Parts: sequence; structure tokens; C-alpha cells
Amino acid sequence: MVSLEYLALEVTRRCNEWCKMCMRGDPEEVDMSKEIVNQVLLNNDIQDIQTIMFTGGEPTLNEELICYTIELIMKHHILVPRLSMVTNAKKFPQLVLESFDDYQKYCISRNIKSNITINFSIDAFHEDYPDITRKYKEKYPQFQYWFKGLDFVWKTGRAEYGDPFEYKILPMHVQMVMGYLWVMNTLYVTAKGNYETVGDGMYSDMDQLHMGSVFDYSILDLIDKYGKIKNGTEQELKQYLYRCRNR
Repeated sequence: MVSLEYLALEVTRRCNEWCKMCMRGDPEEVDMSKEIVNQVLLNNDIQDIQTIMFTGGEPTLNEELICYTIELIMKHHILVPRLSMVTNAKKFPQLVLESFDDYQKYCISRNIKSNITINFSIDAFHEDYPDITRKYKEKYPQFQYWFKGLDFVWKTGRAEYGDPFEYKILPMHVQMVMGYLWVMNTLYVTAKGNYETVGDGMYSDMDQLHMGSVFDYSILDLIDKYGKIKNGTEQELKQYLYRCRNR
């Protein structure tokens, strides 16, 4: 069995903004498919996922897939205490928010502690849409909202300045706890269905250098090839048990 600390799903590469600092480069007319989501969530012997993040591109441009993913989690009783989405808040995604709301009710019915977080990308490089962010909070006050500004800029993609950036695959840090493999760092799945470990950089770099397709490699295959596995300490065991009891 595998536990994931953080799974990021790049649900689309489309975008409705044109930020001069975007590390992705130009947007692409590419959406993640339901088949990719099925392959990741249903064919990897996953015990639980602490957080699923919906990202992009602008994820609200692919509401259908986000709703489908949440339906799949509930249908197959996959333990996911936290759902998160990062958005530029240019669009009010009614279907997604209704799905988030349904998920919270599902968690309450199963005595699962849950958290829904919306991260608004609002800083010097993004426009501010106060009417839309206010609508989020008024209609769904039970969610958590964060205004996520940039702490730094990678000099890649459309950014003409910033910190030096080198695209590379990082090792997967894995703890062996109670016979389970606990992947501690981010596992990122691109809209084209490839695994990687960071999620930063240009789409073109991500397409050329990745850990393989979800249709060709399981998470166990990735751990075998890229994983740095160590036995959990007593403190890590307590942390794992606490997480299991409070998810």
C-alpha cells in the first residue's frame, strides 16, 4: 500500500490570463483526461492521499475534470482529508464549488476531518478580481481562502528576470512506516499524463524530462527507480498514526 502526502493534478494547460512572469511559457490547449485520473487513483494501490491540489494553467477552465475526480474519490472511498485549488479568481467555478461542498458533506457523513482550501493568485503580476473573491466567501464561507502572492520569480518561461532555474527531477523521499510506503514530497501529474516531482518550469521542459507516463509506470515503479527509502523513526511513526486517526 502507498500513502501520498501531496498529489498535484495539472488539470489543464489552458489559461485565461497572460502573466509576464509565468514560468510555464505560453498556454496550451491541453486538458487532463478522465483516463489519466482513473489510472493514477485506481491502479496504484493507494491507501490515502493527505492533500490533492488542482492546478494548471487555470484549473477552473476544466471544471468537469475536477468534479469527476471528486466523484471518483467518493465512489471508491479514497481517503483524502484535504482538497486544494489555486486560481487567478477571474472565473467563478460554480460546479467545482458545489462539488467541494458535496465532498465536505460526504466527509462529515463518514466522520472524516476535511479541509477545502482555495488559493487566490493575487500579487503584482496578477489582476485582482475583488467581486469574484467576495462571491466565493459569501456563498461558501466554510472553505478556507488564502491570497497567495509570489515570494520569488523563477527566470524561466515568460519571466525575463528572477532566480536562476534548472529543471530537473528530484528524488522521491519515502518513509517505510508500518509496512506502508509513505511518499513525503509532491507527486505531480501533468495534463499529458506524465509524473514528475516538482511541478515548476516550462511545459516544454516537463514534456521532455519526466519520470514516465501514468499508463506505463505505477507509483511503485517510480519509487523503485527514483525513491530514497528509509525506515520511519519513532517520531515519524507517531506522526503517521496521528494522521491516520485524524484524517
